Amino acid sequence: MSTTAPPVTAAEPPLQPGPPFKDKSADIIIRSSDGADFYVSRAVLSLASPLFTDMFSIPQPESEPEVPVIAVTELSHRFDLFLRVWYPGAEAAAFGGLEQLADITELALSKYDMQFLTPVLQTHIQAYLETEPVAVYAVACQYKWGDIAKMAARRCLKLHLNSLFLPDMSRYLRNISAHHYLALLVYHHACGAAASSAARLLPWGKAEWAWIACVSCTAYTLQYNVPGLTGQRIPRAWIFDYLDRAGVLLQGTPGANLLEPAFLAPSQEKAAACMSHCRSSGFKHLAQFIVEDCVPAVNEAINGVSLEIDF
Repeated sequence: MSTTAPPVTAAEPPLQPGPPFKDKSADIIIRSSDGADFYVSRAVLSLASPLFTDMFSIPQPESEPEVPVIAVTELSHRFDLFLRVWYPGAEAAAFGGLEQLADITELALSKYDMQFLTPVLQTHIQAYLETEPVAVYAVACQYKWGDIAKMAARRCLKLHLNSLFLPDMSRYLRNISAHHYLALLVYHHACGAAASSAARLLPWGKAEWAWIACVSCTAYTLQYNVPGLTGQRIPRAWIFDYLDRAGVLLQGTPGANLLEPAFLAPSQEKAAACMSHCRSSGFKHLAQFIVEDCVPAVNEAINGVSLEIDF
């Protein structure tokens, strides 16, 4: 069970910490910058972070209260969410978004040096691969998470290359080097070239396909040898229209869905205009061709491209 953490803003009133952070039997109090007191275990915090160990070693004034108080610079909402990622017995808080997760990741790994949390934070961040792949890539590069950087770069292929230059991406990319950003752009461009070439060079000429059997609708300008058939055949023009459009689409968006209804519509309309094979079975054959031949060939081409990145 989890509780959704409220947005973290300086204007909010201090959080009233809930269990287990209000146990008066705790042996130390962590006080947030806005005055909230978290009753915690000194031993647990010392084991978790060398920074806490150093804090606890600082001599306290003689007027120290019965339970020592250590002040931190974090606001209460932020510190509560941070604790709930790892503190024993704490109900986990759900992150309000990737930006909040990235903030807590920086707090845990960069400030408090809690490297043992890396697998936990990596699991959390993978939930955003589909929706925010550029941001995930940036966070992965920042913390040298190679495998996640590669997964995120692959998900970025569903975005058009031009979108990687949009101003709203800058907030995600400001914490990574130009090398890492360039590596993403080069990878995306190379995948586009490979995917586009694969789509245009597909073995479309099976004897059973409607665009080979049909002799009624608009023909292409060239004749081809078709395996299993004697003599040359003139395929229907609409299949090349589809392949050309697929090549253009994949050049900019290598991970595009080639079965997207809006993308298929122009080819469907051309096939439907035929009075013979293409009208009756053209779309069925096209869908089969995309699933069985086109998508695997494109994926194989993309798999042959490496993300050239090092940390």
